[in-house]
Amino acid sequence: MNSHISDHQWDILLKKMDRRDFIITSVAAGLITMAPRFVRAAAGKPYKIGVTLPTTGPGANYSVRPIKGLPLIAAEINKRGGLLGKHPIELYFRDTQTKPDVGAREARSLILNEKVQTIIGTWSSAVAMAIQEIIHEHKVLHLAATSNSSKIVNENYTPYSFQFGPNSRMQSGATVVAVLKMIKSKGWKTYVTLGLDYEWGRDAQRVFVDKLTKESPETKLTKVFWAKLGETDFTSYITAIMALKPDFMFGAIAGKDNETFLQQAKPAGLFKRVAYPGVFLPVTELMQQRKTLPRGIIGLNRCPFFAHMDNPIMQKYVKMYQAKFG
Repeated sequence: MNSHISDHQWDILLKKMDRRDFIITSVAAGLITMAPRFVRAAAGKPYKIGVTLPTTGPGANYSVRPIKGLPLIAAEINKRGGLLGKHPIELYFRDTQTKPDVGAREARSLILNEKVQTIIGTWSSAVAMAIQEIIHEHKVLHLAATSNSSKIVNENYTPYSFQFGPNSRMQSGATVVAVLKMIKSKGWKTYVTLGLDYEWGRDAQRVFVDKLTKESPETKLTKVFWAKLGETDFTSYITAIMALKPDFMFGAIAGKDNETFLQQAKPAGLFKRVAYPGVFLPVTELMQQRKTLPRGIIGLNRCPFFAHMDNPIMQKYVKMYQAKFG
């Protein structure tokens, strides 16, 4: 059944729910359709969008603001009559649990049962690639907002997938450019890598090592570490890296795992002994860990909103979001 939620009801839902509750509420209702009450009665056929985000699992901390912000955008477009001025937007949310098989299952359900015409989201590149098989089969548009693996638009290419952010070839390649300057100025000779053992971590690490080896063959990679997705204890990795005494380390860690690693590595003194250029520090980490992030490390941010504040659309969205949520 469809549950049309008013602005007031949406406010109450956001105040009460945690990530698990949001999905339970969605499943219990069949779906939650965000179709604001002020859409014109004479509007045309709705444009249905499936939102596949992890509200559980390692990528869950990246989903909070999109889940809150997407209905604001849909409501704003629907005030003007909807997509192209005549198709009110409806949003259908599903939890991927940061698992490829779950993401694929939910994508197929959204396409077959809810008849969505576009799927937005994922976070995990492994989930994105699993979803790609479904959207290619059914010729449904796929907008990968944060999934970063270069395979999404290269080896696993489909004309129905679009990647918004820089892929891992671009991101790791840019990191190499910066690190090369530091190698030259600081005399670095050795490094290690620590990555999450799944699609994005593997791809980002591979690109970094390949490009750095080509540009600076005298800089030696002494050890490669892989942590499982969802790791809760990085102590052994931290201890091993410190024992090796490399000049710097490259990390391919994100999501809840990134928060866990940073909070465990800082008190252990890792960042005082080993340089960490290129650490992934998106807006989520900067906001959630603003009081505890180690100072002095050099991080990167993928398509941060604050780098686009000269864009009127971004200005309007930030104003809308702050007015609604502070």
